Order: sequence, then C-alpha cells, then structure tokens
Amino acid sequence: MSASTSDTMSEFLIHILALGPQQTQDGLEEAVRKVHEQASRQFTLAAFRSAFAQVAEQLGGTTAPFRLRPHLLMFASPDWPQYSREQSSALRAIKAGAEGRLGLGPTSGASGSTELPRIRSLDEYKAGKRKFEEDYVRYKELDVELADHTARFVELERRIQSASGAKAREDAEAALLHAFRAHKDTIEAKAMECRTLHVQLKRLKTAVNSFAEEHNRHVS
Repeated sequence: MSASTSDTMSEFLIHILALGPQQTQDGLEEAVRKVHEQASRQFTLAAFRSAFAQVAEQLGGTTAPFRLRPHLLMFASPDWPQYSREQSSALRAIKAGAEGRLGLGPTSGASGSTELPRIRSLDEYKAGKRKFEEDYVRYKELDVELADHTARFVELERRIQSASGAKAREDAEAALLHAFRAHKDTIEAKAMECRTLHVQLKRLKTAVNSFAEEHNRHVS
C-alpha cells in the first residue's frame, strides 16, 4: 500500500467524520466506499483500516460511536470536492463553532480577531516572516506530539481488539480508559494550541504574501 493511497484514504475519512460520528466501523466503511464510488476512486480495505486507526477514535466504551480525532478537524475543508452544497455549509458551521470555542470566532477579542495582521513596511514584512517561521516550528512540534498521543491510543485499542478472554479484554479497556483520563487535559490543550496556531499562521501568511505582491507591483 503506497503512502499516497493511505493519505488519500485519510482525507476521505477526515471529511466524512468531520460532519459527525459514525455509529459503527462497518457503517463508516460503507460511507467511505460510497464516496469512493461517487468519486470514481478505488477503495482498498487495507488502506481504510490503516487510515481508520489514525483518524477515528472511540471513547466511552466499545458501543460508543466513532468520531474524528479533535486535532484533525483543521484538515477538513468545506471546499472538498466530494461534499454537497449542504455538507459544505454544515462543515463551515461546525468549524465556526470550534473556532468560537477556541476564542477565534468573529466575536473574539483582539488576539482572536478575524482581521488580517496589518503589514505596512519592509520591516514589518520581515518581522512577519520571522514570526511565521517561529510559530510554524511550534505548530509542527504540536503536530508530532499529538500524533504520538494518537499512536498510544491506537496501540491500546489494538490490545483490546486482540485480547484473549473476557478478563484480558477488561484489563485492556481499563488501561485505555486510564490513559485517556491521564492525558485528556494535555491532549485537549495541545489540540487547542495547534488549532489556534493553524488559524494564526494562515492569516499571517496571507498578510505577508499580500504585502509582498503589493510591494513587487510598485517596484516593478
């Protein structure tokens, strides 16, 4: 299975789960198959299972629905070509709600303002580029840390699935619950910081590029 196949499957899973949880893994698999058919793309079960382990989570017991890992919502785009108009609108509302909870919505204060940073000079342009590079380093650090947490829970989930006997399964589920409770606050804080940086980096990049384009027009 190629990396590109796995990445493409992750994209499908992220965008489907971004709209809401799926009650069962089989139901999610069927939804992904259907969208692949609509997009005339090949579905492979191996790619689905690999991406599923990285993208979906099930918290609250084996009968709980599967949902998108929170820090992956940032990668879902309302402009995904497989979305209907209604689904695009639904995702915009979901992401707006998530940004509002992080203090990044239209009603937020100065630190979460929807206005782009103002860059009016070469010095501010250079400072903006430095700020972007510094924040991007932290953003990538958080991405790696969140991936490590994801891998930990995937391994614990694998132990549940492979447990032999009721006692072994019960112990594995207890270990997963303990790990979740121990790391929940840290994961949520890092996911929030990651999402905040994602939005800030996007705005800063737009402001820097806009200034560069305007500056180049005047000097050319």
